[in-house]
Amino acid sequence: SRVARRVFALFVLSALVPLGLMALLTVTYVRDTLIEQGEQRLAANAKAYGMAVFGRLLDAAERVQHDAAWGAAPTGEGYSPQLFRSITIVSSAARPIRLPGRADDVVLTGVERARLDRAQPVLRLETNGDTEPAVTMIVPLGPDESRRLAVVELKGDYLWGDRDWWPAAVEFCVIERRSQLPAHCPGPWPREEVRRAAGEPKRSATQSIAWDDSGTRMRSAMWAQFLRAEFGADDWMVVATQPEADLLKPAVAFRSMFMPAALLALLVVVWLSLRLIRSTLTPLEGLTRATRRVIAHDFDTRVETARDDEFGELAHAFNAMTGRIGQQFRTLNTLAEIDRAILSSRDVEQVVPTVLRHMGTLIPATAVGVMLLDHDNRLLAR
Repeated sequence: SRVARRVFALFVLSALVPLGLMALLTVTYVRDTLIEQGEQRLAANAKAYGMAVFGRLLDAAERVQHDAAWGAAPTGEGYSPQLFRSITIVSSAARPIRLPGRADDVVLTGVERARLDRAQPVLRLETNGDTEPAVTMIVPLGPDESRRLAVVELKGDYLWGDRDWWPAAVEFCVIERRSQLPAHCPGPWPREEVRRAAGEPKRSATQSIAWDDSGTRMRSAMWAQFLRAEFGADDWMVVATQPEADLLKPAVAFRSMFMPAALLALLVVVWLSLRLIRSTLTPLEGLTRATRRVIAHDFDTRVETARDDEFGELAHAFNAMTGRIGQQFRTLNTLAEIDRAILSSRDVEQVVPTVLRHMGTLIPATAVGVMLLDHDNRLLAR
């Protein structure tokens, strides 16, 4: 019926709106939580990677001084070959330093010479035409009066580590903060965002970035690795990058569980709605049909129901009402028939049988015995 359709639509709409709103809020909350947790993991990875690189730089400087103390040759022979690409021993920092395989000499600044005079190592990032810049470390050797310098180029495999040990789907990039020169960037990195972050005041050691790489949404976290105190070099920005889709992988599993649960809840609502509508409107439909029969003067109509609620009370009241109305209509019809008999005949003997025939209608459910005798006590009717 039209009422059933309206009630059903109202039930479904009342279920869909909160369910849809809950789904939207839940998915949004889960997505934001996963993004936040992913950025925290990226920040931790960037910090861990930066500290690991910093530790390898310290280890390389100590290894050079250790090998020199144990009598490594001035020509560089005897120094740890797994750490260094090349090593050159010079006696002074006053003149430009010629390195093997390099077209340009290494010219030290006054600040760098002052650090070397204080027996502090110097770190330089220089382009040499290769795919990535060379990381050169100058380490003072020997006592103050006969100090020599070891100019070493660190191996990339040692300094940057094996990519197989990196976290899954995470790429690292190391950029010099001031010059924006990439020291080690095997993959894409957010150039504009890093340049903007490098020019901003340092609010914290880590920063989060969202950017696009050829249509792929990426998330990055930057860690500022401080080098000036130990090596007199500008800070390095360590950028850990991961596709946003990888950060949201748990949300896919969540949606795969949430959507069937939401669909099941909707089906339960529809099923309960149909049962409630049927249990509510079926008695009303029966009352409607019975009312139409009463309108057609069928007063023997009864509504059969075994319910003990308001619908049951309504059915009993309707049955009682139709019974009384039927009795009244039958009484009126009988009286009308008697009036017609009286008006159409003056013979009492013809009127009395009509009255007796309808006596049961006028006095229902009562045992009545009536005998009509004439003046000679002869039985006329019974």
